[in-house]
Amino acid sequence: MQIEWNSVTWFTRVISYILLFVIFFLGFYFGGRYQDIQQIITSTQINSVKNVASVEAQKQLPRVYQNKNLGFQIIFPANWRKVVVNENKNGKSVDFSLMHNLGAYVKVFSLKKFNMDEWKIAQKGLFSTIEVARLEDYVFGYSLGQDDEGFVGFPAVVYGELYQGPYFEVQTKIIPTFSLIQDPS
Repeated sequence: MQIEWNSVTWFTRVISYILLFVIFFLGFYFGGRYQDIQQIITSTQINSVKNVASVEAQKQLPRVYQNKNLGFQIIFPANWRKVVVNENKNGKSVDFSLMHNLGAYVKVFSLKKFNMDEWKIAQKGLFSTIEVARLEDYVFGYSLGQDDEGFVGFPAVVYGELYQGPYFEVQTKIIPTFSLIQDPS
């Protein structure tokens, strides 16, 4: 038997139709599987975004700190999750500390209740104390700590750009929420 290489036979026609049929249906099959996989990926991404959004929403809830002895409250922003509060032994001031990148809690600011004589002395002192609220017999003031860089939850300092670290947030987000909750006489 001699093979003719350039001629079309009934056998080559059948094979070509079968291959065309198989390739056509394989394309539909793999195309359908691809769409199913894309749907799974898209729904997973949407669900994960919803889950992240709900977790972020829980983190964004403001945290209210109340000190009934001194009679005030303040609200911390969401990134101040690990605040350590130390009320001084004299009961007239409260220190607020955050975790530093070095592994220790470092004082960021203090709130203090001054009588009028103490307030006059504090204004002449070396470290500035800023007035928060003034009533007839006393003044509430705050002072900032010694370090504003390297706290957990805050960006790194980029020199030449505006740094919005803990001191910035104390002055723009926390102190404005200061309110009296009772008459701390």
